[in-house]
Amino acid sequence: MHVQAQYCSPFRLPLATRRRAGEGIPVSQERGHTDKETKRNEFARNRNRISLEEEPAMKAWLIERRNDEAHIGMSDVPSPRMGPGDLLVRVRAIGVNRADLARRTGHYERLPASTDLPIPGLEMAGEVVALGQGVRGFHVGDRVMGLPAQAYAEQVVLQAAHALPVPAGLQWIEAAALPMAFLTAHNAMVTEGKVRRGDHVLVQGAATGVGMAAMQIARLQGAASIAGSASGGKLPKLAEYGLDHGFDYRTGDGVAQVLRASGGHGADVIIDMVGASAAASTLAAAAERARWIQVGRMGGGQATIDLDTMARKRLALIGVTFRTRSSDEIAALVSAARADLEEALASRRISLPVAKVFAFDEADEAQAFMRSGSYLGKIVLEGAKG
Repeated sequence: MHVQAQYCSPFRLPLATRRRAGEGIPVSQERGHTDKETKRNEFARNRNRISLEEEPAMKAWLIERRNDEAHIGMSDVPSPRMGPGDLLVRVRAIGVNRADLARRTGHYERLPASTDLPIPGLEMAGEVVALGQGVRGFHVGDRVMGLPAQAYAEQVVLQAAHALPVPAGLQWIEAAALPMAFLTAHNAMVTEGKVRRGDHVLVQGAATGVGMAAMQIARLQGAASIAGSASGGKLPKLAEYGLDHGFDYRTGDGVAQVLRASGGHGADVIIDMVGASAAASTLAAAAERARWIQVGRMGGGQATIDLDTMARKRLALIGVTFRTRSSDEIAALVSAARADLEEALASRRISLPVAKVFAFDEADEAQAFMRSGSYLGKIVLEGAKG
């Protein structure tokens, strides 16, 4: 059955409900605000703070501060509300990312979301349960994956233009591991890195989800990937996910290894998940006119770079993130990745390993496992049961 959900403005709620949502302060008594500010404040309260007695409730994890330490705890919260162009999605599995840890400690800006609640999570797969006004191309019951804010919840709102269909035959756990890594890697490698057939691609942080996705995209584009690991035991597994030339950092000069693998040429494209601690070696390993795409900063965010070498090599250093992109930019990014990767994902020519699966009520344990670093692949939470 096709369901078309209508967007419900909070201003249509009864006055008593609106006053309860605003903690009993009538709009007329809000001092020091312009009419526009007052309306905006009323909207925020009505949308995000209505009592659970008046809205459907769901389970979600919330970031909390106790004794000056960041924690996450499960709570009952209002279900999210759709706007025009949105999908309401029942979450079946959630990808755990390092950004979740950074958000927990206040080092990652919150993305725009349908509520102001401090719900972590950026990646999920699930089932469409309702459509916002004007949605085309999706139906109730469709399986989708994407990058909504506030994914650690039973339901999320995802803009239809940002949604990807889950390929047939893919399990929820597998699907939830894909969007962040492959959308980020495609944008870095193809859109910004302009990878070409015959290029040599250096992946700094190859054992990350983005790193493994980048190596597979390089292979699809006819490029060769190069990466080192501080654990030689990971190299055979990385070779299954696109690594062409691997080396153990502990056995010699990494720059020399990159030059050897590229026939003395150096790296044409660098996908950098490490940042500061690898900046000097990244610069030294770069070919002339290389495109250095800075994605992650696992090794620190403050680096000293030899600008003379950068100028001599005529490098392009480009940073990428989802945090500062507009909705239209994200829609274009998703569309480009879908066009290039949909068939390869459906045929399983590209994929990611799942290192460990946790139950929905084990989100804290999942984040602790991520902090340990003792894994290869993605960490995934199952959706809430029931």
